[in-house]
Amino acid sequence: MMNRLFRTTGDGTMLANLVRGVLVLILVSPLVVTANPWPETVFPFVVGKALWTRSLIEIALGLWIILLIRNPAYRPPRYWLLGLFALYLFLALLTGVLGISPTRSLWSTYERMGGWFALAHWFVFLLILVSVLRTWEHWRALLNFNTGVGILVGLLAISEYFDWGWFRYLSLEKGRASSTMGNATFLGGYAAVNMFIAGALLVGSFVRRPSPPDEAPPTELRELQRAERRRRRDRESGAFLIRYAPVLLWRLFWLAAIALSLTALWMSDTRGAMIGLAAGLIALGVAGFWWTSSRRWRIAAGTVVLAVILLVAMVATAVVLFQAAGPDARSEEETEPDLWQRLSFGLGQRSFQSRINAYLVGINGFLDRPVLGWGQENFTAVYDRHVSAELDVRSYRIFDRAHNKVVEELVGKGVLGALAYLAMWFYLLSVFIRKGRFLAPEQRRFAGLMGGGLVCYFTQNMFLFDTPGTMPQLLTLMAFAVFVDSLPLRANQDAPDGMMFRMIRRPLSAVARFAGWENAQGLASAWRRRRLERSSQSAGARSIGLSGAAGIGVVVLLVGCAVFFLNARVVSSSHSAIPILRSNTSWAEVLSSFESSASSFPPLANELRLHLLSRMTYLCDTLKPGEPEFENNRTAFESIVEEHGVKALAVEPENHRIYLATASVNQCLASGDPDRLKLAREQINRAMELAPNRFDAQRILVVQLRLESNPEEGLRVIDRYVAEAPDAERRFAELRTWLENDIAKKNGKPDDKQ
Repeated sequence: MMNRLFRTTGDGTMLANLVRGVLVLILVSPLVVTANPWPETVFPFVVGKALWTRSLIEIALGLWIILLIRNPAYRPPRYWLLGLFALYLFLALLTGVLGISPTRSLWSTYERMGGWFALAHWFVFLLILVSVLRTWEHWRALLNFNTGVGILVGLLAISEYFDWGWFRYLSLEKGRASSTMGNATFLGGYAAVNMFIAGALLVGSFVRRPSPPDEAPPTELRELQRAERRRRRDRESGAFLIRYAPVLLWRLFWLAAIALSLTALWMSDTRGAMIGLAAGLIALGVAGFWWTSSRRWRIAAGTVVLAVILLVAMVATAVVLFQAAGPDARSEEETEPDLWQRLSFGLGQRSFQSRINAYLVGINGFLDRPVLGWGQENFTAVYDRHVSAELDVRSYRIFDRAHNKVVEELVGKGVLGALAYLAMWFYLLSVFIRKGRFLAPEQRRFAGLMGGGLVCYFTQNMFLFDTPGTMPQLLTLMAFAVFVDSLPLRANQDAPDGMMFRMIRRPLSAVARFAGWENAQGLASAWRRRRLERSSQSAGARSIGLSGAAGIGVVVLLVGCAVFFLNARVVSSSHSAIPILRSNTSWAEVLSSFESSASSFPPLANELRLHLLSRMTYLCDTLKPGEPEFENNRTAFESIVEEHGVKALAVEPENHRIYLATASVNQCLASGDPDRLKLAREQINRAMELAPNRFDAQRILVVQLRLESNPEEGLRVIDRYVAEAPDAERRFAELRTWLENDIAKKNGKPDDKQ
């Protein structure tokens, strides 16, 4: 009975299709937003995407394991990318455990949903992709679905840009569309890569497929003439449109995807994605120039490269002219960038300058711990430690990412992790260099555009970072490269004789003859074909006994537990945390929400602890000691700062914001307990060690000096900081007035600055 039940899957084809269906649903992640009218969570553009992909990856993993039990032929192939990714995953775990905050390295935060746990899921996703997608038809189906998702993302970006009111959570930020990605830069990167995927499908449709091996090609003149007459009759009778209507509809679909992606990229106004698009086109043109034997295609490829280089030169000229006209003349408060600002890429804006400085800060942090780094997800601690006073005051944001993937890898995982990361990309590059020459024409152009998409993603990631919405697209491109690498090489005489090989053919042939390797390429190709045939024959379907059925039951149970404990509880926790982030929530509701959220999923509770301490700081600023409302909350404040302040520092011992938040609360409570003022001083001193140039640390220090009745030293602290960052003067204005009034009172002078 048990064997009969599991024989329904035959050789595993139906189960393999089910696994592919789950993988397809993962590509829907860019559209997932956990906001009204859907179930709400904190950071809805990130949390929803992460939990959607993680749940589906866990389900796909369970189904794939069952598939392997039924048919081992679907085990993953042995290729370098999987080994390099596994090494990268191991180094990420090692550096995270040895870093400054292992919990943050493993689980990240609600705002990013990254960390080692997410990276492990992406490795599993890649592993399953390369195992079950074995043919060109599989890949075309998957990429067509991804293109359809890109069309929906582009349509939503247009609706957001023109304020059609489709969803309330779609709203422009400074005149830039972000669609369901939540950030204009994420939208730009996704749209740019999607253009290459849609372009690969479109270009591949224009190449005539070779005849099947069992069909003899029409070599005789009479057969060729008969085929031409048949095509002419079809065109005249209208049968041509009926026969080719599906192809035309698909081409319209791909053209629409390219047009909408380009529109979304323009509306997002993302500089990094535009540079990535240019880099991908240049890489595509260079590949076409060197790897094709057709003079027409070499001319077309060279034209593309020259056109893109000319466009980049024009933009560079616009940048120079814009800078000469005064890069800071344009106000940062303007919401709608004009055409000139778009052409100049906004290089005079503070945002761009801040990112350049963030790169430099990251390099300094890497030099402090060059081997294993600070641990994944800990860039914010490095930034706080090394940022200058002037940059901190001028910057309008807190950098928890380097906005440069290589710099972030150096900071988080050290030189070992960065080398493992770059090794994966060198492997991907080598695949297209090694295999591009030996692919059939339609496959070569398809693979070339997919390789251009990889170059685009890597380049735009030099200005950004990975997100739950863009990672499925990247892993899909990586898995496709593994598929290309798995294709057997054709004989050299059948491959196109490109310009590059004509230049080096003669010396290589001489070396091969001298070493006796004349047929090495053909022998390697034949050996690989025989190995694949033996693998497919020996790893066929097999029946499942009671032990196999028990194993399947265990797999189903484990997957169910993983989805519940690792994802469903995060949904509950993130939903309960919403009142903590809202400013109009009562203090009692904040406490209740925090307890519910922290108990639902403790590994992500530290971010909520910091928000709770910040809310307490706000209440301390608004309530005065001695008032009934303040005294009623004094006991709660003391217990919270003693319990959760200690827990927060245990998780992130080098987060200066936690020290400052607890110090601020202790300053407030010092009116009834002078020992708390000493405790606040210790916490501030530690924060100053971790972030010596941050404005918030300087401000709390000045307040501490005022409470210690030392306003003169407080003024000296302000003067020293303003000397390094003149823009801080206006932010210190109120504190300076208070200190001067305190000095006047000490000297017995009238207080004329109230």
